[in-house]
Amino acid sequence: MNKGFKFVELVMGVLIIGILSAVTIPAYATDVQTLANQLTKASDNNYRLRNSNYTAGQSISSCNDVMVLIGALPVGYTISGGGAPSPEGQKTACTLMDNSGNSVTFFAWFIQ
Repeated sequence: MNKGFKFVELVMGVLIIGILSAVTIPAYATDVQTLANQLTKASDNNYRLRNSNYTAGQSISSCNDVMVLIGALPVGYTISGGGAPSPEGQKTACTLMDNSGNSVTFFAWFIQ
């Protein structure tokens, strides 16, 4: 009695793993973009709210402050960028990165 896998069975296994990888990796990268879009929208909404009523909304003075607008970042995500503080009322570029090295630029309003 022969033990082990036949060549065709091994090829089929590799093929299935390849197809699953091709489907899931782009979906994961999209999650980074989706989160960046949510951060941009939250920053836009906060800016409008803060401009209409100074006591409403959150004061945002750095890229890291933007995460307060959505509660907290998921585990493995970091925000960087902004460098020198932008003048109040201007958008600045921030970078969202996951622990796999995928990064997306989003824009946040700095407002006191």
